[in-house]
Amino acid sequence: MFENEVWKEIDFVNWFKFSQQLNIKYFVSNFGRIKSIDTNGKELIKSTRIKTSDKTKNKPLVFGVWVGQDKKQLDVDTCVVCAFLDPTRSYYKILYRDGNSANCELSNLDLSYDVVIDHKTLKKLIQRSIDEGVNIRSLICDILSE
Repeated sequence: MFENEVWKEIDFVNWFKFSQQLNIKYFVSNFGRIKSIDTNGKELIKSTRIKTSDKTKNKPLVFGVWVGQDKKQLDVDTCVVCAFLDPTRSYYKILYRDGNSANCELSNLDLSYDVVIDHKTLKKLIQRSIDEGVNIRSLICDILSE
């Protein structure tokens, strides 16, 4: 239906820490759409909605899945990011290029990694930067890649 739409399976165990995969397979597309395929092979595009009734709060789109007898709401943007951007760290923030959290297309999403460095470590990095003549940002990036 959408030209150049790519679908990837949602990995509930690794992305959302579910104890097991679900019987129904769910997929996310680079256009931020969710679909399910049941055990009989029937395909269904899932409806998504804003998490709260107050749409001015810029909340992400969510969809529901049943895990046993519990219904879980999952963020569409997180599924897109995990499937297509493969974040290597768990402490990222999703940014929307157009400022609209209802637009979960891959082309609209960016990741921001928050870095928290204590005072003692920062002092050491500054001194090392001076001693080695290296930009402090590159030292911070080295820490993040470890």
